[in-house]
Amino acid sequence: MPRLHDNIEARLTRELIIDPEFKELIPPLTAKEYSGLEQSIIAEGCREPIITWNNIIIDGHNRYKICKAHNLPYRTTSKEFASRDEVKLWMLKNQLSRRNLNDFQRVEIARKYEEAVKLRAEQRMLAGKSDPSVMLREGRATEELGRMAGVSGSTYEHATAVLDKAPTAVIEAARKKEISINAAYEVTKMEPEKQQEIAERIDSGERASKVISDVRECRKDRKVKNGLDYWNTVVKKAEKAVKDGRDIEAIIGLVSEALKILKKARS
Repeated sequence: MPRLHDNIEARLTRELIIDPEFKELIPPLTAKEYSGLEQSIIAEGCREPIITWNNIIIDGHNRYKICKAHNLPYRTTSKEFASRDEVKLWMLKNQLSRRNLNDFQRVEIARKYEEAVKLRAEQRMLAGKSDPSVMLREGRATEELGRMAGVSGSTYEHATAVLDKAPTAVIEAARKKEISINAAYEVTKMEPEKQQEIAERIDSGERASKVISDVRECRKDRKVKNGLDYWNTVVKKAEKAVKDGRDIEAIIGLVSEALKILKKARS
């Protein structure tokens, strides 16, 4: 566990270190959120301390920036960690515990810490096994990241697939909770032209959930039509086969397979 030291006196002139890698891990505030925080600090002072490790800011980048800009005092609280990876893991848990985020946003934050979590998973398994597989290591890290984000491992994987493969408009809709992670993940499995259609319609102002539903139903209708076309073709072939006196068992097998395809298209 990290050890904590409170610096009681307010700081004004002491310069703190901003580590670019640590700062990048913190999701940026919206313009509205930043403005609200700034007005609050100007009116009431910086009530929460800026948390540091070896004089490096690990929580409070925005508070520090505002205090410096307006020449306002602030307090610092220092923590001790054994490594940068330990710092990252603490930052992840701190971010997820403090902010009001939906599942997609939580995964988005957790993903920034994948390397640190995977390294810890690898170290744990190396302590218990002489030759852990990469697949097992990746799987355990994914499950752990999902737990940290408050979702299942499969939901975590679906959300990261959305971040990697979905159009920007779909990612933004998931981030704003206008669509579910599963709905956004469905888009990643569609043809590129359908993904582009969805993105363009969302960008034009249509509701994301309705657009995805419309496109999904069109795909389903097309599958059913294709299934019916196949069924009709098979029936005609079966009728001809009967007239030609072909083996009835072979004909039944052919029709049964066509029926399965039709049912699958309709589901």
